[in-house]
Amino acid sequence: MSVNDFLLYAGFVFLSVLFYLPSFWVRFAWSGGGISLARFLLVAGYNCFFIVLHVDFAKTGQIPFVGVYNNLAMQWFSFFIVLAYVFSMPGAKKKVCWLARYKS
Repeated sequence: MSVNDFLLYAGFVFLSVLFYLPSFWVRFAWSGGGISLARFLLVAGYNCFFIVLHVDFAKTGQIPFVGVYNNLAMQWFSFFIVLAYVFSMPGAKKKVCWLARYKS
């Protein structure tokens, strides 16, 4: 593995996590009374966009604007990011982060 490949994979992981964080925040911030149809559709569209990108990469190895990179570990990472996006939707019931449950 060359340095360029390592930088590509590290950048892919970093950007994937960076673009996932708003969805993770919304799961807790807008769940319960803060959810509306417009907000739900906004989050659903955001999540679906990144789900399609990650599923496409997991199936074909195609990264938009970069090219084809077949790396099994990165494709499995994309699969788990897809699961994270699926479970990051806000809902009618208020969700509490597990870290906040144990504060004194």
